[in-house]
Amino acid sequence: MLPGVVQQARWTRWAFVPVGVAAAWALARLATPAAAPPPPATPEPPRAPPLASASALGPVALPPPVFLPSDDAEPRIAATAPMILRFSRPLRAGELTVSVKPAVELRLERPPDGTLRVSGVPRWKMGRRYVLSVEGASVPPQAFRTSVPPPTRVTPGEGQRFVFSFDDAPRRLRQADRLLSLLSALKIKALLFPTGTWVKQRHDWVEQAKAQGHRVCNHSLSHLNLTLPRYTEEQVRREIVEGATDGDCRYFRPPLMAYDARVARLVEEAGLELMLWDVDSRDWEGAPAEDLVHLVLGQARPGAVALFHVHGEHTFEALPLLAERLRAAGYVLSWDPSDATSDAGADAAPLPRERWRRLLQVPLEEPPPDHEAAAREGARELL
Repeated sequence: MLPGVVQQARWTRWAFVPVGVAAAWALARLATPAAAPPPPATPEPPRAPPLASASALGPVALPPPVFLPSDDAEPRIAATAPMILRFSRPLRAGELTVSVKPAVELRLERPPDGTLRVSGVPRWKMGRRYVLSVEGASVPPQAFRTSVPPPTRVTPGEGQRFVFSFDDAPRRLRQADRLLSLLSALKIKALLFPTGTWVKQRHDWVEQAKAQGHRVCNHSLSHLNLTLPRYTEEQVRREIVEGATDGDCRYFRPPLMAYDARVARLVEEAGLELMLWDVDSRDWEGAPAEDLVHLVLGQARPGAVALFHVHGEHTFEALPLLAERLRAAGYVLSWDPSDATSDAGADAAPLPRERWRRLLQVPLEEPPPDHEAAAREGARELL
């Protein structure tokens, strides 16, 4: 072959190579599916402006604390224990203002768990009902009661008397009749101090009580605070003279333990004798029967007079156990000195009144003491 022809043949062979590659590439493109288009770009959210410094903002404003009430509407705690209120977040010092009625000195603790611990200083009084008020949060007044532990021992009675006395009028139907039935079953002879207005409607009750060995005595006509200045001497005299009596009892018990020299003088002029008490059961506060029993047993003394109420919410429940425990300690449950089994009890004065006489040494020109407030908050500091 001529050299020109050979050169032409070589050129023709290499000229076909690019054509073959292009055809193969085209066939591959046809066999491969087209790729999806890329998604549209998401716009960036606008950036917040930089925070100011703490010094520029001032103190951080926290949301108000939310009170988380307990399921127990009126919890009972020991006298040495704190009352605990729960909130939605920890509290800061000075954020809330706490007060309590009856007023006592308080100690506040704010642990980081969102609770407020309120303690009495040095402790709460036993057997008392308190109401906490909190300012600075939407907290309703929180009532609670301190329990009374059982006494370690009961003072022996040694055959002397322990006198049950019951004040006021009933608040439920047949409540006074139930009291007479219970006292009869327990063989207790009591002093009864109903109001004169109630007795005027129930002369039959007075006769039944006297027939069972009780004494129905004077608790004023209408249960007023006789020391208030707005009552004239004639009004006070009428309250005393028209009080209840069974015809034999000459005792007068001032309502609310509110007395002064004027009241004492008018009582004496009416031929009556002032009768107070030594042991306040605090049944007028609605204390549970367990607390009533522990409180009375812890203060029982020979010749003591205990205060109960005809309308006491848990008094009837406590009486059977009290009668059993007091008799086991050697007490005679009667107002009558002749029922005492020991010589000391039979020869003693009818009732322990010497300390009451000392309480009455109040000059008439001095303002009368606020015994009504004292009665509302406990009458006497017994514990």
